[in-house]
Amino acid sequence: MKETIGIIGVTGDLGSQLKERLVSTGFNVLGFSRSSASTNLDEIAHECDIIHVCAPVSSLANLPKTDAIVVLHDSVMNTSRQAGSRYLDGQATVVHMLMNDHQTVVIASDAPHHDQITAHFAFAGYSPYSMTIDEHDYMIARSQAPLALLCKTVLPYLYEKADQGLLTPSGQLLADTLRSRELVWTDATIRSVLNNPQLSTLINEMQNTLRKYQ
Repeated sequence: MKETIGIIGVTGDLGSQLKERLVSTGFNVLGFSRSSASTNLDEIAHECDIIHVCAPVSSLANLPKTDAIVVLHDSVMNTSRQAGSRYLDGQATVVHMLMNDHQTVVIASDAPHHDQITAHFAFAGYSPYSMTIDEHDYMIARSQAPLALLCKTVLPYLYEKADQGLLTPSGQLLADTLRSRELVWTDATIRSVLNNPQLSTLINEMQNTLRKYQ
């Protein structure tokens, strides 16, 4: 018998896609969103076996006590780990759906309920991949955070130089790439990505590389 699944943030990009996949797989899904009339949090807390939090982790402050497995989806796993410790006595499962063509979901091997949630995602047709929280955040610091950092530091300058006709083709490509990403990311997403504690290791590596070539 399949579980009843709750999704907090069900009308957002991540939550809506997850709901569609789970419903198509045969799960009963209850959704909550502050932006529209939907199931209330009390019902989700008491009727669901698994609750996906596809919303800012601060929403946990309003979640009633529950026996469900709570799955946190922040793209920086350390943020989920801290929220799980604060709101759920360290019992939250920590994942990151990469939203790529491989349908990969990274599941923290050093967070609770790893095996059960791995099976849950596999049953829904995703490709689970296990990593520790720090390993994941190290990867994200090198694959996702650089674009967010450039959006906040370089892009305004590139806009100015583009208007003056002073960009090379590679400079224009960089500006266009950053602009396309800026349009997709919310400010909350960029804030989360740049809150990655593993960013310091990337900055150190970049400084070491600069010293090598200067």
